[in-house]
Amino acid sequence: MKKLLVIALAAISMAACMNEETTMLPQGDAISFDSAFIDNATRAAVDPSIKTATLDGFNVWGFVKEYDGTIFNGTEVKKADGVWSYQGTQYWVPNQPFYFAALAPMNSANWIVNLATDDAAKLGLGTVSFTNDDGTEDLLYAKEMMVSKGLNEDNGPVKFQFQHLLSKVKFTFTNGFPTETASIKVTNLKMEVPAAATIDLAQADYAKAWELGNGTTTLEFGDVEKLAYTQRAEVANERLTIPAAATQDYLVSFDVELFMGAQSVHTATLTSTVSGYELAMGHAYNFTAVINAESLQLESIVFDVVEVQDWVSAGDKEVYVGQTAAVADATELMTAIADPEVTAVVLTEDINLGSTTITRAEDETVVVEKQYFTIDGNGKTLTYNGSNRVIDFRAADDAIKSATVKNLTINITSSYCERGINFNNTNGSLLIENVTFEGTAPTYAVNFPASADGADVTIKNSYLAGNIALNVWGKNMAINAFNTEFVSVDNTEAEDYVAVKLNNDGTNIADGTIINIEGGKIIARNEKGEPNRATSNATNTGVINVSESTEVVGMLDIDQVAIVDYGTNQFYAMSSLQDAIDKVAKDNNGRVKVTKNIALTEGVVVPAGATVEIDLNGKTVSAIDNTNANYQLIKNEGTLVVKNGTLTVEATVNSGWNRYSAVIANTVGGNLTVKNVHVEHLGGTDMAYGIDNLTNGKGTTAVTTIENATVKSPYRAVRQFLNGVEATNELYVKAGAKLEGANKSIFFHDP
Repeated sequence: MKKLLVIALAAISMAACMNEETTMLPQGDAISFDSAFIDNATRAAVDPSIKTATLDGFNVWGFVKEYDGTIFNGTEVKKADGVWSYQGTQYWVPNQPFYFAALAPMNSANWIVNLATDDAAKLGLGTVSFTNDDGTEDLLYAKEMMVSKGLNEDNGPVKFQFQHLLSKVKFTFTNGFPTETASIKVTNLKMEVPAAATIDLAQADYAKAWELGNGTTTLEFGDVEKLAYTQRAEVANERLTIPAAATQDYLVSFDVELFMGAQSVHTATLTSTVSGYELAMGHAYNFTAVINAESLQLESIVFDVVEVQDWVSAGDKEVYVGQTAAVADATELMTAIADPEVTAVVLTEDINLGSTTITRAEDETVVVEKQYFTIDGNGKTLTYNGSNRVIDFRAADDAIKSATVKNLTINITSSYCERGINFNNTNGSLLIENVTFEGTAPTYAVNFPASADGADVTIKNSYLAGNIALNVWGKNMAINAFNTEFVSVDNTEAEDYVAVKLNNDGTNIADGTIINIEGGKIIARNEKGEPNRATSNATNTGVINVSESTEVVGMLDIDQVAIVDYGTNQFYAMSSLQDAIDKVAKDNNGRVKVTKNIALTEGVVVPAGATVEIDLNGKTVSAIDNTNANYQLIKNEGTLVVKNGTLTVEATVNSGWNRYSAVIANTVGGNLTVKNVHVEHLGGTDMAYGIDNLTNGKGTTAVTTIENATVKSPYRAVRQFLNGVEATNELYVKAGAKLEGANKSIFFHDP
């Protein structure tokens, strides 16, 4: 008799019924999955966790005898009309050990399995990576080991008992006001939690622990119904989070509105740093808060953690809530920022800062240790007349975990302002919501320097106008913008601005940063009102994604290969090496700095009378010579210094002795200096030179200096071509230079 592996699922009380109902499958000694049960089910109004009755699919892995005896590999097990089934029948083997493991929900995009490939597989599935998007998806795990019986014996079902790998959180609020006419409403409850983690399931149960990744995600719990005198109620939604040790901190924020009778009399935004205790797998936590007069006078709110039915109790805990200060002028604003107890300010009037910067600078020790801070403009205007930064989030040791600027108009009245909002903190998070820029456009409306690596940024419903609206230097950042207008203000021909920019100056580069722009607008016009550069991505691995619903005026995805560097952090991005050379020659200012490897399709020229420095910046500029005419990667007719990199040419057409092919041709009137460069012609034609130093005609000159550089060719490294009477052809080979030619290293050619 065939021994068929049957998968079915039901609650424990339904096991016998399930076996009887799947009559189309062999009974008796057939293997079946049955009696699947999820422990710690919980009661809630809106509970996102999976229960036995709601589980409708899972993925199963299984092997027989050893880990490489695979019979299931993530196989889908689905429920239809009360019957569980899978595709591809599997069979029992008598008297052998079988190992099974399962994950639910089925085929979730939020988990990735890396199977154990040794004996550890007998202990559990392997390593699972999990991403928590918004706390609405559970993660269940089950394993079972069975030794099959003899041929035609009834082995009974494989019984899965799923366990929750996550923790569950909810909030309960109580109206603690002593007057019967007072009622409160709690809205917009949010909690920041770890966004991703990994767990090794191939361990003993007691050793399983989540290893947290980088970044956070925000869980939104919704609102609480209006609470009358002494009334208590839960928030609308429960949410799931990745378990973490007691060292993990969580930011909780919510809005409170106080009513006296039917009249709304006061609103406040409260924040709380939850820390000091463990969130464990399979545990449910209920944070309870009593809102009373002291709370809305910005005293601390006491939270505790109590038991939830059918989940394991985590005990009672207390949580500190920081204060929110209402400010009406610059003095009150700066005083509140310096107060270590204040974690948020709300403007009650328009404020004129003069030239003061709202800062968390390292020399302001009273605010360095603040991990969370919110500036709520409350629809008011902040006017700034200085040249520095309007709002500057800075903290020693990257202490900032979360910063918010919202509901604010920033009005700049000075003729020049460097930055509007500057966020200078590694791995922190920043929310910009309902923020509008007016007046003089700052150089950068929102700026993230190189020290903002790993920051998580959200921008919503804002109008950001600057020479560059969004300027990014930080690596591995996540920037998500929704319904926001990015406007580049470009007033003169000499400027080179762009609305949204991922930077690379050859030293600092915003690699790994991803900008997602959904809806809104990107507006970039030059001083003539013509479309200009909307986005510029000069990185190797950074990405700018612009949705189809985003209105764009300007050019997307400018590919920067070099910059014209003027020093002091001023540079002009260029999409071609020749354009960069031409700009330096025209402006008689700056230097060319290569920011990525360049494969040229045609050579470049330094024109007569120009003085140009090309810093290869450790990069390689290469070209393929596929012509029948004289060829050079760089033709120098002016004064040229090339340094710090590699130049190569390879010919694909052998023209014998009818033409030359050179990496650099220093022609009539040229003065060439090569420093710390590897110059190599890779061959492919007979007359191949690394450097060709050429004069042509009476009285002409060509001067080449090679210093601490290598010049190499399979024919001749350097040719001194002296054509013309009274001509001067000079070659200076200085310390550290190395010339390699298969025929001659230096060829003196007098035609």
